Amino acid sequence: MSQITEWEFTADVASQINEILKERVDLPFSEAKCEQRKIGTIKRRDITLLGRAKKPVFTGEVKMPDKRDGRSPFNEAVVIDAHRKANDIGVEYFFTWNVNDCILWKTFEPGKSITERDIEPIKALNPPIRNSDELLNPRVQEQVKSFLERLLDRCAAILSGEKPIAKLPLDEKFIKVWELALMPIVRETHFALNTKYNTDPAFRKNLEKWMREEQGWTLSNDEVVIRENLERAAKFSSYVLANKIVFYKALRRQFPKLNNLEISEDITTGTKLKEVLENAFRHATEITQDYETVFQNDFGDGLPLLDDIAVESWQELLEDTDKFDFTQISYEVIGQIFENLLSPEERHKFGQHYT
Repeated sequence: MSQITEWEFTADVASQINEILKERVDLPFSEAKCEQRKIGTIKRRDITLLGRAKKPVFTGEVKMPDKRDGRSPFNEAVVIDAHRKANDIGVEYFFTWNVNDCILWKTFEPGKSITERDIEPIKALNPPIRNSDELLNPRVQEQVKSFLERLLDRCAAILSGEKPIAKLPLDEKFIKVWELALMPIVRETHFALNTKYNTDPAFRKNLEKWMREEQGWTLSNDEVVIRENLERAAKFSSYVLANKIVFYKALRRQFPKLNNLEISEDITTGTKLKEVLENAFRHATEITQDYETVFQNDFGDGLPLLDDIAVESWQELLEDTDKFDFTQISYEVIGQIFENLLSPEERHKFGQHYT
């Protein structure tokens, strides 16, 4: 099966929007165009919504979820590119969409960097897809169509002033950025877990021991239970490791001697990244003389680092984190992240560590 390209998908989206507009004459849009560019430039806008006067009123950039720049709609290069294109033609609003999730942005906010601007997230696909070929699935196609109708309704309400873009508090914006940055990490971890579980008997034995003895999960030879446990392990281990990282970042407010946690470009393997993180967490317990229960090493910490491809995703997650000023984010955000990302039963074991 050939991979669906970004251009093919974008062209199809523009066509679908135009079909919707034929039926929804109440919407203030005349047409959707793809691959439009400003005269004198070579940069093309993926999607341009034209108002009834045939002038651009909303623009957007579309990226595929299985490409590096499509892992999150917060990808910095994509956001800056989308902003520049909208700004060049004087359009007040734009969006970034990685198929799974869409973020609405306001183009003109003097004195604010891109990361400080008002944003509004819109869930497009649930559950999210892992690769672009899943767009051939009829269920996914129906979800895309439903999302496009919701997107048009929302854009219309924003343009009319009926319901402006929501002003998310900094804490909530941080949590949303983290949720979306973690999605590709969970997908990559699940794929790596599934592969290693089915090919490495020693690993399977250790993983099942961790599930049974450390997490208290019920094991079974039933394929459905195995699949659910692998998905659960991918999600749980990724979120717990991510929370250790954000907790470390937050602690630097109180303990300036803590080294800045970074993943340099020469870190290219999961094994090396695991070593870097373990050293950082050990450093944190030494400097703070506390939080051993938070930073203690666990078999689960290595699960999101089984595949070397995950290193890039973790690098991007830390880059997203560093865009925020932790002096402006309350400590309670740690607990909020944990509560938002994990179900009550999943966070029961570790919840007390983040109190």
